[in-house]
Amino acid sequence: MADELTLFTTLQSQLNQLETSRGTQVEDAVKSLYSAGVNASFLGSGWGEYDHQIINNFCRFNRYGTRYVMDNYVRTGYTFMTRPELNLTDANLGQNRIMSLLKTDDFRTTQFALRAYLDTRYARLAALDKVMQCPFLDWRNPFFTLITNNLTDFSGGPTYQIEVHTEEGGFYGESQSFAIGSDSYRKPFDLQIGILDPIGGPITAAIKFWTLYMALLTSGEMIMYPDQIDEQYLNYTVSFYRFLLDPSMQYIQRWVKYTGCFPISRPGASVFDYNTKDVFADGCRKFSIGFRCGSGMTDEDDPIVIQEFNTLAERYFPPLKKLRKVVSPNEGLDSAMDITPVSERQLDQASYDAGLIRNQILPEFNYTGVPYITPTLRGPRLDIFRERGEYSNKVIYQQDETTKSYYPVLVDVENAAANLSQLQQQSKEQSDQLLTSYYQQVNQIATTSDSTQSGSITFV
Repeated sequence: MADELTLFTTLQSQLNQLETSRGTQVEDAVKSLYSAGVNASFLGSGWGEYDHQIINNFCRFNRYGTRYVMDNYVRTGYTFMTRPELNLTDANLGQNRIMSLLKTDDFRTTQFALRAYLDTRYARLAALDKVMQCPFLDWRNPFFTLITNNLTDFSGGPTYQIEVHTEEGGFYGESQSFAIGSDSYRKPFDLQIGILDPIGGPITAAIKFWTLYMALLTSGEMIMYPDQIDEQYLNYTVSFYRFLLDPSMQYIQRWVKYTGCFPISRPGASVFDYNTKDVFADGCRKFSIGFRCGSGMTDEDDPIVIQEFNTLAERYFPPLKKLRKVVSPNEGLDSAMDITPVSERQLDQASYDAGLIRNQILPEFNYTGVPYITPTLRGPRLDIFRERGEYSNKVIYQQDETTKSYYPVLVDVENAAANLSQLQQQSKEQSDQLLTSYYQQVNQIATTSDSTQSGSITFV
């Protein structure tokens, strides 16, 4: 009986394997038939084999002018702008009555935020504790997000030119031209950026203080920091990073860096112009700012730009340095060229060890984290890393007891919820203790009454 059962089990297993194999063979045959049909259709249309479109376009002669390759669609991507290091100390601000409007250490005001935006030395050294409490600033973010979040257009980038020389003509007018070099974007040029200013006009104010500082600097009314004077450092310049991304908005396709930039024009008094048909001064809402790119720009797609971008992010957000051993394991002068592709598992493990979380591509994680570029097999990818618990940080408004006005403050919702839960638990325990003590006293009174007199006590 056992042998028959074993034989039956074996036959049943072989039958199941045969049916599975037959199903797989049928599925493979259908796929092969479909692939053959598609290939035949493409071949008949002069497009070549379906699976070799890119290869055919790369290296094989297209006799009929047909083309079935996707065009190079690249998203406009993102613009990152660094911040200047103006000398906005109290003594320097006191030299001009307009600049003195920034002379405040009240971290609840936008004036303090603009002062910290324009003077990174003040933000990172003199007032770091207040910057960390300011709801209008992210002390971990090195970029001028107030401006880059409200950009509408960016233009003025130069074209790459090869300088040529043509010899004088010979007896029959014949001549020869040849290349003699290129400026490689080293010449200064002008950029134009469009701004859509939010309510209150903070960008207008920031550019006004920025340009006024430069004007007062040249007239001698204000000065730079002493070490900047010694090093002949232009403290009012910034850099622009431009990244073009793939359609998924994850991988960087092209990149460039504009250096030595500073504003040279702003709307100014033109915003006061109007005609009788205007209700709002549109120049206060949407305008353009001219920037002079005084140091030119780097070559497109130079790997050192990615290294500089990451170094800047690490300087303001030190936990990102722990990702360096994965992103650039070989330190040194050539580390920017020696970029090792990182797997998802390696990156997630390294970020976990650093106390960071890599943002998912979900709307609820917008406005959180710091950008950082990681190399992958598909190319450099723009990732956003945040600290654990950062997603729960929210802004609430508290009332000042003296002025009765409301001001924004940062609150960790998760910790606040935990504290509230703890307080509620403590309150519940205290309430239970009070009720227990109350009922014990009531029972004691009832017992005493029963022992002294007959009858019952009714509690109302």
